[in-house]
Amino acid sequence: MSPDDEVGESPIDDERVGASLLRYRRKAMATVFEISLIEDDEPSAQQAADAAFDQIDQLEQELSYFIPESDVSRINRLGAGQSLRIGVAAFECIGLAKRISVQSGG
Repeated sequence: MSPDDEVGESPIDDERVGASLLRYRRKAMATVFEISLIEDDEPSAQQAADAAFDQIDQLEQELSYFIPESDVSRINRLGAGQSLRIGVAAFECIGLAKRISVQSGG
């Protein structure tokens, strides 16, 4: 994670549970993701948020139209009749898109 990606962190006291509400934000996929955790151990919360953001970054690498090596970009470059192996995330995303298309009538 680069410093430019970090949007901020804002600990907020939550007396009801005796812990702090910690919010972590990061830019990805042309939006800002926010993770809120109630945790009394800030390093553990930071580690959990970083792990979640790592997953988001991985999905972006696999699914972004704007990243030339992503599965989505490679699919878009295929010619008629060509095929290629894609990852699970792209496969599941395409399956979900197809189900939604059928359910919504396109």
